[in-house]
Amino acid sequence: MKNTIFELFNFSGEYFVIDRINTLDRELHFSSYQQVFIMNLVLGLLAIITISFAEEQPLQQQNPNEPIAIVKYENVGVNEDGSYQWSYETANGISAQEEGHLKKSNSEEEGTQEVSGSFQYTANDGTPIKLTYTANENGFQPEGEHLPTAPPVPPAIQRSLDFIAANPPVGGAEANETGK
Repeated sequence: MKNTIFELFNFSGEYFVIDRINTLDRELHFSSYQQVFIMNLVLGLLAIITISFAEEQPLQQQNPNEPIAIVKYENVGVNEDGSYQWSYETANGISAQEEGHLKKSNSEEEGTQEVSGSFQYTANDGTPIKLTYTANENGFQPEGEHLPTAPPVPPAIQRSLDFIAANPPVGGAEANETGK
């Protein structure tokens, strides 16, 4: 059995000495530093191979500097009665529409603007987004499948609310406000 010593050269310019190579058994014995170097080299090569074969995901975002064509546009200006209407649709699938009118109140001099409309587009993950809304004296009221909703009221809380509604405090609300 003949033992031979070889030297290996790595990329940082250091020499590693293989402790021994048994020419009969073909066994290699490396120091722990050399084992770590070889393990990191193998992992690095596997990472490079994995990245090179990875499927590239198509970008769904459009260049922000590229203009988007407007396919349809309608605008009926503010009329004498305060009503208006507009809508548009773009080449990338965005569309919106709104209409509004002046809602008469009790006094003839003043009124409240009431607006209703909707818009729709496709989110980056491919989800279609559609929102409809109304804005009036009660504020802005959006509706859409993508909007979060409140969780249901727990049954115990609902029973308490029902009990309070069915059994108002004695003396009415004024007694509770004054602390009597």
